[in-house]
Formats: sequence, structure tokens, C-alpha cells
Amino acid sequence: MKQKSLFFTLALFTFTVGCTSISSGVSDAHAGQLVSVVESRYILPPIAQKTDSIANGGFFISGYGRGGTIGDGSDESTAWFHSFNLNRPQWKAFKEAYNEAKTASKKIIIHSARLKLIYRPAINNSYNTNDYIQITGLKGIAINSFDGFIEVPPTDLRERQTISIELLADDRYTSEDILAMLNFGRERVAREREHDIEDGREPGPGYTAQSGVFLMQYADDAIIHYAKLTLKYALSD
Repeated sequence: MKQKSLFFTLALFTFTVGCTSISSGVSDAHAGQLVSVVESRYILPPIAQKTDSIANGGFFISGYGRGGTIGDGSDESTAWFHSFNLNRPQWKAFKEAYNEAKTASKKIIIHSARLKLIYRPAINNSYNTNDYIQITGLKGIAINSFDGFIEVPPTDLRERQTISIELLADDRYTSEDILAMLNFGRERVAREREHDIEDGREPGPGYTAQSGVFLMQYADDAIIHYAKLTLKYALSD
């Protein structure tokens, strides 16, 4: 179904809490994880004009680049929310861990941020050489190779594929980046906001992010069917 504007509505998210394997430098005290899952409604969304938009379950498709239509996976941007504050007990546990870290003069550490995507590449760009994913307010991450991402090698590169990306690996994002987007790194965000204002720039989109909600984007040659983001956290030693 076509829509005249891009409406961002929260999809149904599932959440789990659990202990994580802890790396050196962090404590297992208050360790846990936040998990958000977003799913599509259509295997093949309806086709719409580039000036329109399409809601596909929890994903929202709009025009990107030179394409004249959207819904076929080519030259389009797909956005979705990862929300961690809808499960109040889990979100409360995370906030308590954060406050405990401050009281003990420690830090809360995000030591893993793994994104799992199931998607169908566009026929005319089956290798997705120019595509990227992004947490809005942070830099984009290029999907220029399946190396280290792909979970199950597909028999047909134009069929649905599953990739798994550790967002903290290879200098993609940092724990501080993730905390800032969760709106728990407020001291850092406030400093960066002051610097932007001093330099005559408008504050970036991350400064107004709702606490516990990520807006993510994939561009530009794929239909996204499933996105799962798992954040594992613990206190520093």
C-alpha cells in the first residue's frame, strides 16, 4: 500500500535478557543484553513512485538515488527503529546498571553490538558493492564485501541472504557511540553539541534521539526482511 509521506511507527519488538560472555577489562556484575527484532510484512513490497513511501511491516521505504520507483529494492532507502525501552523491566535493569557504574566510579561498557539482517539484493546489484548501513547520527558502514558478514553462502546471490555484522569491530562504532545513541552518554553528547554550536553548525540528529531508541537505515539496493540488534553490556573493572 502506497503512502504519501513517510510515517515512522514503532514495529513489534521482541526482547530478551541474559548474561553474556565478558571480555577482559569488564566485570560480570550487572551484565546483560538488550535485543530488538524488526520484521517485514511483504516478501515483495508493492511498487510505488520515488516521491511516495512504503510501509513494509516495521520497515519504511523511500526513494534514494536515481531510481524512478521504489519497492523493488533498487535505488531506495529503508529505515527502521530498534527500541529497547518498550520492555520496561529490561530497560530498568540497564538503567540501574548504568547508575550503579556511576556510583562506583566505573563505566557501563557495550562490548558487543551485533546486527543480523535478512535481505534480498536488487537484481541489478547482487553484490551490494555500494550499499551501507547506518545508525542515524553516526557514520555509515559499507557493505562492500561479504567477507566476515555472510552467515550462509547463498546458491543465488539474488535470493534472500543472511548477514551478521559486529558493529564494534574494525573501528566501525565504539561503546561510547552506542551509549550516546541510547542517550546515556549525555555528557559526551552535550560537549559535542556545544562544539557544534560554537562552530556555527546545527546539532546533529543524535542529540534529539529518544532514550532507548535507535533509528537505522540501509541504502540502497536491497529489500530488508528482518533486522535483529543485540547489545551486550557490563561494568568496567
